[in-house]
Amino acid sequence: MITVVALKFLHYLSLFLAGGLGVANAILFKNHQKAEMPPSPPVQKTMMTLARLGLVAIIILWVTGV
Repeated sequence: MITVVALKFLHYLSLFLAGGLGVANAILFKNHQKAEMPPSPPVQKTMMTLARLGLVAIIILWVTGV
């Protein structure tokens, strides 16, 4: 029973994490696109970090969905 609860917790956590990171990355991209200027190197690094965290969250979501 505890395994099911732990898997569900990880599943929902990764679901919300992946969704939030995807939205945050899209907002960053859209704001820079509207401003017609490329993101600065620190912002580009942040966007890549958000994308990688989103990928990890999706992988956890997939693994815990079994």
